[in-house]
Amino acid sequence: MPAAVVASPTASSVPDLIAQHQRAFDATNAAWNDLSDLQMELEEKIGTPKIHMGNLLLGRDSEGNDIRKPIYGYSEEDILRHAAYHIEHALNDEVRRQKEKHRDAMLAELRAAKARQKDAEDACGITAAFATCKKLNDEQNRLMRELIKAKPATLAEAAAKATHLHDVFQTEAADFDDGLLLAVIKSLV
Repeated sequence: MPAAVVASPTASSVPDLIAQHQRAFDATNAAWNDLSDLQMELEEKIGTPKIHMGNLLLGRDSEGNDIRKPIYGYSEEDILRHAAYHIEHALNDEVRRQKEKHRDAMLAELRAAKARQKDAEDACGITAAFATCKKLNDEQNRLMRELIKAKPATLAEAAAKATHLHDVFQTEAADFDDGLLLAVIKSLV
């Protein structure tokens, strides 16, 4: 009886894709960490753009003085929401016009503060760093899709692929949906 011929499996692209994805993953994380450092430096220097919209009366101290807490707006929505209440409850048209004018002035002040922040981000490299992060992230995602589509040729490759994807999902679980997880599972068989 002739001996059965058993073909030895040839390696697939899985090991190379795992290595490429790991390098891309590491580079992407490093870039995001660098961006975060730049953002924190800028935050310490200039703070977050905010507009003083008014004061909340908390009560009075023992001498009868008002105790107030400042109210800040960090977005146009904050300002519009705050102003809408005061405009709606204005006692007459003159007060309403004053409140609308004050709203418009706060919006202009916030827009100017955000423009100054954008200029500072450009000057300190945040804008360029963010573009680099997006580019690296896109490449990492492309490699992830390729890795998911790649069929392992051996049980060892399947195990390596499963381990790598498990590790990625553990660190980036929030970035993946159920459909992607199902594609990963299907790609292992």
